[in-house]
Amino acid sequence: MVTLPGEDGLSIAKRLSIRADFRIVMLTARVMTDDRISGFEAGADVYLNKPVDFRELVTVLRRLCKRLENVTSQQWQLKTNLFLLVAPNGEQIKITTNEAAFLHYLICAEKNYLTRYELEQKMWGISNAHTSRRLEVLVSRLRQKLSIVNNELIQTYRCEGYGLIMPLNKIETKLDT
Repeated sequence: MVTLPGEDGLSIAKRLSIRADFRIVMLTARVMTDDRISGFEAGADVYLNKPVDFRELVTVLRRLCKRLENVTSQQWQLKTNLFLLVAPNGEQIKITTNEAAFLHYLICAEKNYLTRYELEQKMWGISNAHTSRRLEVLVSRLRQKLSIVNNELIQTYRCEGYGLIMPLNKIETKLDT
């Protein structure tokens, strides 16, 4: 848990625990009460000690999967053709073409976020002071719309770029004719 290369398990758990679509199982040889408390404070849903009984591990994973199914059924949805963002509670938020494009690029990002430069290039074909300010305004307005449902969806990576905090399903809807 602590002796991982590059980053320790507690900091990884802290970073992932803010996401509603993650469940964290810590499997470790550290058995002291302080270690267990640190694990739970970092965001662990379950803290198991090695060696673990395989039946216990399977039971824990099944239980967490059931809890995760309940969360994923209530995810954000981006209805691109209708320019709507649907919150997990069902509330619909009208968005602009640029806001829809911004969210689309974040959904498609391979590394769960895009740099400011990448976003500006994808959206406007160039990256300069003008597009940088334009991106900031776009994110600010989108966050203002999201505040209506009291929910965070966009994470800022300071001096880097933007990513999604929670999963966002992109849905292509067919318009009735």
